[in-house]
Amino acid sequence: MRNRTRLALVLALLAVLLAACGGAPTTPSPASESTTAPAAERGGTIIVGTETDIEGGDPIKVAALATTRVLRNIYDGLVEFKLGTTELEPGLAESWTISDDGREYTFKLRQGITFHDGEPFNAQAVDFAFRRAFDKDFEFFDATNTVGFFLVGLQDVAVIDDNTVTLTLAAPNGAFLEFLGYGAGRIVSPRAVREHGNAWLTENPVGTGPFKFVSWEKGQKVELEANKDYWKPGEPKADKLIFVPIPEPTARVTALLTGQVNLITVVPPDAIPQIKANPAFVYDQGPGNHYWFIVLNTREGPFADKRVRQAVNYAIDRQGLAEKILNGSAKPATQPMPAANWAYSPAITGYTYDPEKARQLLAEAGYPNGFSTKMIIPVSGSGMMIPVQMNEYIQGNLRDVGINVEIQSYEWVSYLGIWAQGLAGDVTMNNQSIMSSEPYVMNFLFGSSFQPPNGWNTGWYSNPQVDELLTKALASAERSERAKYYAEAQALIVEDAPWIFVVNDLQPMAYSAKVKGYVNNPAYVINFNPIYIEP
Repeated sequence: MRNRTRLALVLALLAVLLAACGGAPTTPSPASESTTAPAAERGGTIIVGTETDIEGGDPIKVAALATTRVLRNIYDGLVEFKLGTTELEPGLAESWTISDDGREYTFKLRQGITFHDGEPFNAQAVDFAFRRAFDKDFEFFDATNTVGFFLVGLQDVAVIDDNTVTLTLAAPNGAFLEFLGYGAGRIVSPRAVREHGNAWLTENPVGTGPFKFVSWEKGQKVELEANKDYWKPGEPKADKLIFVPIPEPTARVTALLTGQVNLITVVPPDAIPQIKANPAFVYDQGPGNHYWFIVLNTREGPFADKRVRQAVNYAIDRQGLAEKILNGSAKPATQPMPAANWAYSPAITGYTYDPEKARQLLAEAGYPNGFSTKMIIPVSGSGMMIPVQMNEYIQGNLRDVGINVEIQSYEWVSYLGIWAQGLAGDVTMNNQSIMSSEPYVMNFLFGSSFQPPNGWNTGWYSNPQVDELLTKALASAERSERAKYYAEAQALIVEDAPWIFVVNDLQPMAYSAKVKGYVNNPAYVINFNPIYIEP
């Protein structure tokens, strides 16, 4: 059970997967209309109201988007996102090359960078950071880390010289470079771990990032201060960065409107009109790599019949859900990948809202009067928006075509443990959301070898053609080739309909008009480096 729960928790890690291969950048997604801060202007304390507290300061133990937002400011990675895009750019590594067989990634590192505790950054530090996450024979290996998913296949780290390091994989993995931009690739101070141990890092993070850790009052706030010696000239612009957990959505909005915080994440849909109407605040949303879906039990029960699965997809009024329930903060989904993802296929149009077609398919499948079933959902959680209201809307759509769905709801962490076991018995549907700009997540959601307890294919979907295409997509290092395989796989998946494809959230954010420099990023990360508070 512990392993299944950990497996489920890793889903939350997918919030910030990078989505580019060296030498094959994606076309930048449109940024928000916010204006990047002029280089000459800087300063102030940015107070951010977030949906939950962090879990700790160790980047290899990240299991929530809220934690990632904080730690990305303390730690740098070998690669980073370009502002407002999912295109990779050099981070601590000034350049990299990939071997012809796709197994060796050699990084040339920047020189003259130091950690916040004065420890020099070099190839030895990179070796240390990775070995504590994957090398079980390493003195400082941390068996409690949760980034194994991102380092699958990492076989060795070789220090070539002080400024050159090679990471070797057991087999080609086209997603590996993207993974390095997340927790697995964030570089910690070796001195901090050697002197204090792995556990110490949880409450005392030490990296090379634009902000230094000051304090963490659990349940109250995380405070960071600007790293005046940061290696990027002119960054960061703010003097301090404070994250305040405010789990209750209405309270988070109130904190913004009353000036207690400068910026809030996950704006509740019913607050959007109020914020838009107030010139003292800015509402911001933009393209995002978020998918919100309902998994169907394809192995047994009514959804073992493809016609029934297609019927429930025709039964859902996605546009109505996006507009009436979510106030325009999401777009109807047509396929597994959202429009912001480089693996999205414009040729796949998905399912229209057609209740009559749904009833016809149900009758053909032997359910002219519909049927009754059960669905499990979380009441909240990472990327879940407002799951209760959304699922009740879907429940109503299905009732209209004769399908009576009993909803069973759970608190997020408890839900993940139940969800990870897979659908069984009279529970034939479950609700989940993921934020991922790396389409490798499709392998784990649809690959037949990743059914529980080995993965996240909780509806037991199996299609040999899809398996083959997903395997080919992973083995290639060329994004254009990978996109072709993923498009073919998605066409088959949409036809098979193992999910109800529902909506893609647009990252609703709100902030004071005095906040300058915020730019939306499709990868669900916030780059605080250019943000400052106007006097």
